Order: sequence, then structure tokens, then C-alpha cells
Amino acid sequence: IFSVFKETLGDAWDDKAEQAWKEVWKRVATGMARGLNLGGNSMTHGLVSGNVDEFQRAVAVAPRNRRATWLCQIDINGLSISPLYWAINDGKLALAEFILNDLLTIRADMSGYYYGRQELFDNH
Repeated sequence: IFSVFKETLGDAWDDKAEQAWKEVWKRVATGMARGLNLGGNSMTHGLVSGNVDEFQRAVAVAPRNRRATWLCQIDINGLSISPLYWAINDGKLALAEFILNDLLTIRADMSGYYYGRQELFDNH
């Protein structure tokens, strides 16, 4: 790819341009690798695809008292990532809206009431 850039750009291709394109290529490769390394985690599949229904099905299996934690942070290869930041960063605003609405919904079971406001503020 870089040889094509060098040939096409001619004299405009210098060390600065090459370094800039290497950085862009590194970011693209990292993003693609992150997407491919997500494996069988359905939450991360929903985040990558931007599919709100798929993400909602993934979150639905979370234990009620852990649901907010799942919505605030996921672990990908030892790195803790915020699904909310991920969705906003990728421009998947419908997914971000779902996350916020779900976090701020009051739920209850026999153990108590659950509301994700504190997890939201603690993690963001």
C-alpha cells in the first residue's frame, strides 16, 4: 500500500506523510483486530454491529444486580472498555441511547431495587 502511495504522490510523499499514514494504518488495523478478537461475547458483537436488538438480547441475560455493571464496563482481552463510550465514539447513538435508558430504569426483585445511576457516574 505504501509503495502505491509513494508512486502516486511522488515528491509529496515524504517521511512525515509516511509516518502519518503508518499511524492511520495502525489505528485501522487495531480497530479491526479488536472487532475480530471479540469472540463469542454477544455484547461486544452488538457493539461492533451497532445492532440495538442484538445488544439488548445480550444484556437481557445479565443478572439483575449485575446488569448496570455490564452496561458500564466490559472486559476485552484484559482491557476494561465502556460500552457507552464505545457506542458514542463509533457514532452509534441509538445504542448509546439504549444504554442510558436501560441504566436509568428502576428495577426490582426480591433482593431489592436496582438503578444504574451510581454505576454510570462511577465508571464515567
